Amino acid sequence: MESNNEKLVSNIEHLISIAEDGKKGYENAAEDAQDGSLKAMFQKYATQRGTYSTDLKRLTSELGGDPDKEAGVMGSMHRAWMDIRTWLGSNENATVLKECVTGENAAIKSYTEAIEDADANSMYSSILNEQLNGVRGALSEIKTQITHYDPEYNANEENDNTPEKGGFSTGSHNAPYDLNDKGSTTGSEYKY
Repeated sequence: MESNNEKLVSNIEHLISIAEDGKKGYENAAEDAQDGSLKAMFQKYATQRGTYSTDLKRLTSELGGDPDKEAGVMGSMHRAWMDIRTWLGSNENATVLKECVTGENAAIKSYTEAIEDADANSMYSSILNEQLNGVRGALSEIKTQITHYDPEYNANEENDNTPEKGGFSTGSHNAPYDLNDKGSTTGSEYKY
């Protein structure tokens, strides 16, 4: 049985992987984006995720974990960010942004689960909550951007992955895809 500290370290290592995937995805999107406002937004979130990763690595070290350890399944999460270059190559800004929503929803679910497990360590929970709020802010801005490229998009119909919005709850699998699916995926094979 895992101790509380081991579980917290494992969760934070998992979040490092998510932050790194988000950083890479946003960097790729910024590099290829033709729209100046999208490029700036993607650069902003790439920087944010880099900061999150650095902070999470520091926490992992403080807890005696290995900050450079691969976190496994989530390292491939949505390859975790669908290799945005493929989507941008088709010049479908709304599609890229919608994929970002999927990635952010998955990140929100992971942060929420880590925070629930970190409850006893309020210092760590506070840092994770701060990052979670940043991810939620990114999700909100991304959804707003989608409406510029797809006027028919209704952000309220998306699964916000919050209990208040009818999203996931502890132990459920109402995330955008099944996070426990350890099978090989190429991006389009995720369970929605």
